[in-house]
Amino acid sequence: MKVRRFKKEDLEEIISLFYDTVHTICKKDYSPKQLEAWAPKHMDKAAFLNSLLKNYTLVCEADGKIIAFCDMAKDGFVNRLYTHKDYQGIGAASMLLDEMIKKAKNEGLGEISLESSITARTFYQKKGFKFVKYIRKEKDGAVFLNSLMVKKI
Repeated sequence: MKVRRFKKEDLEEIISLFYDTVHTICKKDYSPKQLEAWAPKHMDKAAFLNSLLKNYTLVCEADGKIIAFCDMAKDGFVNRLYTHKDYQGIGAASMLLDEMIKKAKNEGLGEISLESSITARTFYQKKGFKFVKYIRKEKDGAVFLNSLMVKKI
C-alpha cells in the first residue's frame, strides 16, 4: 500500500469508492433513505472536488487502484475517511489517519476531531478518539445521529 496526495484525476474513482462503500458497508446501520442522502447516486461532483481540493486530502493505493481516501481541514477536522468495500480491515484507513495525525502535529494542532457514523465509531475508539457528544444532522429528509469525537495529539 502506498499513500499519496489526491489529484483531480482521482475524483471519479473516489466518488465510486465513496458510493459503493457507504451503500455496502453501512447498510447494516442505516436505512436505504439515509444511505441515498449520505451518498447519492447523482452527486454534485464539482462541490465534492472543491471540498477535496480545499482540504488536505490523501489517497491510499494498492493493486493499481485507490483503496481508501481521507481529507482534513486546516483546523484538524477530518471530513471523510473511507476504505473501499473490498479492502476493509487491511490497515489502509489506519495509514491515512496516522498521516493526518502527523500533519496536524506538524501544524501545531493539539487535537483532531471528526463526526463518526455508527458504522465507524468503534474504529475511531480503537484509534484513541473520545466521544464528545451526539450531533443530529438532516440531509435530503433523512436524519442522522453522528458522534463528535476528538483525539488529543
